[in-house]
Amino acid sequence: MCDDVNIDFISETGLRRLTDEYYDDEYYDVCDDVACPQNTWSVEGVYPCEPCPDGTVNPYLGRTYGCFENDDEKILHDLFNALGGINKDWNNWFLDEYTKCQFVGVTCNEQGRVNRIELPSRGLVGTIPESLGFMEHLEVLNLADNDLEGFLPPDLVHAPLKQLDITGNKLIGIVPPQLCMKSLNQNGHEGRYECDHIACPQGTYSSTGKSDGATCLPCNDGVDFIGKKYCMPGFSATSYESSEQVKTPAQKFGIVLGVAGGIMVIAGVIIYMKPKFLSYRHEAVNNSDIADFSSDLHDSSHGSRVMTIDEYSPNIKDDISLS
Repeated sequence: MCDDVNIDFISETGLRRLTDEYYDDEYYDVCDDVACPQNTWSVEGVYPCEPCPDGTVNPYLGRTYGCFENDDEKILHDLFNALGGINKDWNNWFLDEYTKCQFVGVTCNEQGRVNRIELPSRGLVGTIPESLGFMEHLEVLNLADNDLEGFLPPDLVHAPLKQLDITGNKLIGIVPPQLCMKSLNQNGHEGRYECDHIACPQGTYSSTGKSDGATCLPCNDGVDFIGKKYCMPGFSATSYESSEQVKTPAQKFGIVLGVAGGIMVIAGVIIYMKPKFLSYRHEAVNNSDIADFSSDLHDSSHGSRVMTIDEYSPNIKDDISLS
């Protein structure tokens, strides 16, 4: 691939040999004409490429803006600045009497390297810096339930994370696909990798902000953050038709059987009560007819023409004889 790509741009004459060679007394790799390799950089991202200085790394090809710090304290300083200086009463970061391993929310391993940053529900504002992805020992990052904005940096894929919680913030966009393929937050269990294990996508929510025993449900409240933990009142939220929620044949049969059973019970009650209801209604009508007929007989004593039973009601005579 490197043989004839960008040949017109690699020198003033465009005639440099297309094989690895020594050029200007230095070893020259023709692939640098395509992109600078990992752990190097240049202004244009191609030859001449400079190696990353000590204490920095670069996992990308064609890096143009220098390399990334991988010194824990410098990265913590990036986080400190990105969060507006963490201007909180509890904050002891970068005070003279404290080391980085004594900072609130920071834990170090036996080698003195930062392996946990846990600052949930601290009222933090700002953004998540990409440099966190270059902490070589960072296993836990918990920034949940703050007011962080912006995007979730894809560079976090480079850290050896096992747990990541950025739910309950104001982050937008998507969970970077590279993060979705990491075995963190129990993602990859049974060979399945899903972004929902990192954070519920925009337009959805769950009680935990991700799919870890809870399910990300649709929410139409117009607040499109990732990792939402609630849906505004008054808006519908129905479950996803995910493979985890698809009913098994046995469950479907049970639902149908339950509905059918309920209908049969209601029908049985109606059939049982109908004769009693009709009998009661017939008796009530007959009693009313007799009462009206007696009233009419009473009126006849005041000069009104007396109606015969047959005239008043064809059925009342039989009713009286039966009684």
